[in-house]
Amino acid sequence: MQQQSIVSFRLDDFCRHIAIMQMRRMKAIEIFLQGIIDVLFEEKNGDYILLDYKTDRKISASAARARYQFQIDLYRDAVETILGKPVQESYLFLLDTGTEVKNEDI
Repeated sequence: MQQQSIVSFRLDDFCRHIAIMQMRRMKAIEIFLQGIIDVLFEEKNGDYILLDYKTDRKISASAARARYQFQIDLYRDAVETILGKPVQESYLFLLDTGTEVKNEDI
């Protein structure tokens, strides 16, 4: 198992919208994000699997997927850029319910 300090942050929908609108107004922008991916592991066949633990209480799988898809997409992009190989699968693990949530590629 390999842990990577790559990229993470949490923006609610409003803040995300404002950030995107500001980026569109600027011709060049530099954004620095940092954080920790909970788990990134490489299977024997070389595939990367990304796993992120979530501590939200009473959240459904679909709500968690919607809330964290943007964060997972950033993680995937960072891993693929740094390691030069695609992430084959990504999951959220909801600690409150013990539910595994597979994230879909968008």
